[in-house]
Amino acid sequence: MQDQTNNGMQLPIDTVNALENETDNEDALQVLYNISKNKQIIQYDLLNKLIEHFNPNSDQFILIGIFENVAKNNQTLSAELLNKLEMALNRKQIEDKVLLIFVYLAQKGEKLCNNIIQKILNKILLEKDIMLKQELLSALGSLIETHYTDIKRFQRQTEEILVNGINSDNINLQKICIHVLRILARFVKVNSSVFDAVITIGTGLSCDRTIKEEIYSLFTFMEQNNSELTSKYKAKIQLANLDYRSNSELLNKLKAYANHEDGLLEQNYNQLKNIIDQDFQLQEKALEILHLLKSKNKMTDDLIESIVLLYESTNSKEIKNSCSKLLEDANRSGKNLNDRAAEIFNEKLKNDKADKIEQAFSQSNLYKELNTRFQLNDAQIKELLTVLKIK
Repeated sequence: MQDQTNNGMQLPIDTVNALENETDNEDALQVLYNISKNKQIIQYDLLNKLIEHFNPNSDQFILIGIFENVAKNNQTLSAELLNKLEMALNRKQIEDKVLLIFVYLAQKGEKLCNNIIQKILNKILLEKDIMLKQELLSALGSLIETHYTDIKRFQRQTEEILVNGINSDNINLQKICIHVLRILARFVKVNSSVFDAVITIGTGLSCDRTIKEEIYSLFTFMEQNNSELTSKYKAKIQLANLDYRSNSELLNKLKAYANHEDGLLEQNYNQLKNIIDQDFQLQEKALEILHLLKSKNKMTDDLIESIVLLYESTNSKEIKNSCSKLLEDANRSGKNLNDRAAEIFNEKLKNDKADKIEQAFSQSNLYKELNTRFQLNDAQIKELLTVLKIK
């Protein structure tokens, strides 16, 4: 019977009933384990007898496996069994196996005591096996919904679990955690650090497209439910999910976000760099958007390099002035410039200083004397001053 049931066979009811008198026999227990794993229902008379034989202070792994399968098969577990299983959680050798039974109960929305909830949360937080962690996390949403009145007691640890999962490089874990976060946000005010972690992942260059969409859906849902969601979160995730069909359309969309305090995302700066490098007709418009930025110190080094190359290669005075002004503003905002960019910036400062001196001279009495009395024009005055300076 062990071999046959191990291969998926179910047993007739009378055969199963006959095993009721063999519950002390390990081979008989193995058969019962196999049929329960094969989704065959264990009759409650037999189940009660197994519960009687269950000693929470011993390592009865086969019995625990049967109870686990019974829980998976949606059979009701008696209060006596649940009490014994809770006692068994104190034994490190069998704690993990027993805890899975309560995880299945949590998935079904059954009420659990605080001690068991705490143990489940601890297990999720420390679990290294990805597949098991996914199974544990899948119960967290139901756990929150069932115990929403008490969830504040476990909020800090729940948020820590979600942040760890969202920061992982496993897409399935990230999706589950985003789903659970949506549930948690219905019942409590989620700490802003959790949303910061979500935004950091969702706006990263390496973030999977499906995760970006899940995060965007999360914030859209929260906004609809009148959550105290600040606009910066929604704006950032929108920037990470811009939909456009041309560079011109992209620039129009970026312009709407250019004056935000947090500025653009790294991927947006890369988009502007590519336009400056490749689309000659839109270079000035891209520069205009960069001038609107409040946080020019966040411009990427690659973008700065493209601005430098444009300055050096263009014949347009307007574009040169625009590039040098951008580099000046970036430097003033705290951006570290490379040598070539710094050279352009310093040259601009030098020229600006010369322009101010020239403007001040044009208002002086000497200039007026040369212009009116001797009837010299600006070019002649400049030439005269140059000669006098040389001498």
